[in-house]
Amino acid sequence: MNRPTARDVAELAGVSRAAVSFVFSGRTQGSPLTGISYDSVGFAPTYLLMAATVAAFTAVSVATLRPDAKGLPESVPDVPASGRGTVPEPASL
Repeated sequence: MNRPTARDVAELAGVSRAAVSFVFSGRTQGSPLTGISYDSVGFAPTYLLMAATVAAFTAVSVATLRPDAKGLPESVPDVPASGRGTVPEPASL
């Protein structure tokens, strides 16, 4: 008796081979939206759509972020890592 292939499982389950492969790989922390996209448009188009989304967010970020943003303003005082005021001087020996 032959072992069932991913194609056989996909046909029986009514899903794409990419979806079966995704489940068999053990990567269960994937996005449900990605899995739905695999089933509806296929594996390669899903990644093209994700790349287009990343490119769109990058373009918006480049267009809207200020080039002179330098982090915290200079008027913010230094706060020690402990968050409890000033840091005492180390004891001298």
